[in-house]
Amino acid sequence: MVGSRTCRCSGGAIRGGQFRYESFGGVAEQEASFGGYTIPTRLRIGWYFGTNLFETDGEFFRVTIDHAAYR
Repeated sequence: MVGSRTCRCSGGAIRGGQFRYESFGGVAEQEASFGGYTIPTRLRIGWYFGTNLFETDGEFFRVTIDHAAYR
């Protein structure tokens, strides 16, 4: 399950330009099991995924999941 995903989304105006398709994606860096289910527990998500800009300008969401409860 640990890996990365990417897609192209309309979002070029982020850099102040015309709207256009840009790479968008994220990486699941860690996984863990809770209640018998294995899920990603450390994720980084943002624009320009797969390029150097992801690390410097694109990443805008980072999350770590410490616990999961299923109801």
